Amino acid sequence: MAEICAELGVQNWPVLPAGVGWAEGGEVCLRWLLGRQDRPPLPTPERLADGSLPSPEELMEREIAARPWAFEEPERRLELHRRAEREARRSRQLVDLIARTKASLASCQRS
Repeated sequence: MAEICAELGVQNWPVLPAGVGWAEGGEVCLRWLLGRQDRPPLPTPERLADGSLPSPEELMEREIAARPWAFEEPERRLELHRRAEREARRSRQLVDLIARTKASLASCQRS
């Protein structure tokens, strides 16, 4: 392994013991990254085509456009509105978590 690392110009890190769950998680992540699995291994933020986060109203419009008959009753629209607000809030939280994680990793790499 040391020879391969030297050839590639990367540091040879010692192997760390890991459990089966950790290895299976790695497999799921790699499958998703390679396009062999559609569903991401972790929750991801809902995004629009331009990469921005959708508002609750945009999430509602998308749902209504796909199934207009499903939201004719006021109760169903209220339920949809609440769900859209939760989804938009969750996406903002995930974006914040991603930003904090990137910052944390960047500070570790500088150390």
